[in-house]
Amino acid sequence: MVGDKIRYSFLRSRNIASIALARSKRSPGTVLLLTAMLSSGAAQVAPQPTGRLVAFDLEREMYVSTWVHPPVWSGGLLLRFEDNLTSSPLIDIVDRNLKHDTLSFDIKGASMINIRSVAAGADGTILVGGSAFSPDSKRAGFIARISEDLKNRTIIQTEPFCAESVALATDGTIWAVGLIFDGAEGRNNTHNVIQRYDASGARLSSKQVPDAMAWTGTPVTADLASRLLASRDRVGWLTNASQYIEYTLGGDELNRFWPPEGMNQQGVLDGVALSSNNDLILGRKGARGTEFLALDRAAKAWHPVSLSGRTSDYGVSILGFDSDTLVATTVPGTLRRFRESSK
Repeated sequence: MVGDKIRYSFLRSRNIASIALARSKRSPGTVLLLTAMLSSGAAQVAPQPTGRLVAFDLEREMYVSTWVHPPVWSGGLLLRFEDNLTSSPLIDIVDRNLKHDTLSFDIKGASMINIRSVAAGADGTILVGGSAFSPDSKRAGFIARISEDLKNRTIIQTEPFCAESVALATDGTIWAVGLIFDGAEGRNNTHNVIQRYDASGARLSSKQVPDAMAWTGTPVTADLASRLLASRDRVGWLTNASQYIEYTLGGDELNRFWPPEGMNQQGVLDGVALSSNNDLILGRKGARGTEFLALDRAAKAWHPVSLSGRTSDYGVSILGFDSDTLVATTVPGTLRRFRESSK
């Protein structure tokens, strides 16, 4: 994004919203209308109008039921899963209008399912990546593609590949990053592999990413707890050491960016978000709470981002972008939505 300064503003409303998630009590929540301030100057690789003024309708902050596993905001949905490592984990789905759905996710013949990643596309399609296990402990990697109405599923069998993170590109291509198991031994697994599939589940490509940065002390496992992210014209991979590598929709590498200082350690990342216009924001845990950083592609550097006048805050975690609206959380069950404003 090119421009001197893009700001987010902060407003508050007294409206009341509520939502009931599966197996939780309905609880009221005060709706807050938010924006934040983003100091930018970051040039985009994709063409952007120079000096454009950005403004968006106000979005709500809402209270939902608390969670055990941190959710992600992907596409237009808040996604989270519970009861993992059972025969039918529960996937909770909340859209920007507070419409809620619950999906009991099972696979025929599986006695245990290990979900590693969930993601959604702009059209509401949901992806689930992980492994399924039979009663005799045989493993099968999978990626599930679930229609917007939750009525149709396509199960892609990926074994010996196991997806650690999945993303749905705007051209309908399914992306996954993970590892290829070597068999029973597990001593020579191939990590940092990106695979692409078409909507039917046919594999389009599979390649190991060279020189991917991983957590200090685990030099080859950059895929573990990493994130794939999709914008309107590319897919990005944030390794677990917060190195960012982005690709064209066809799978060709575009750019690589070193992580912000100190973010190659486990447990430092506090959320990541990629907007439809390729603004990338990270949360970095620090002494003053979570610090908010934005990628400046032109300078190949990271700069502080101000949310409601603060470049860091305690208890705030980045969940994702809803198109160009930033979604974060303060405490489990509370969602904050930040919108760009030119004023």
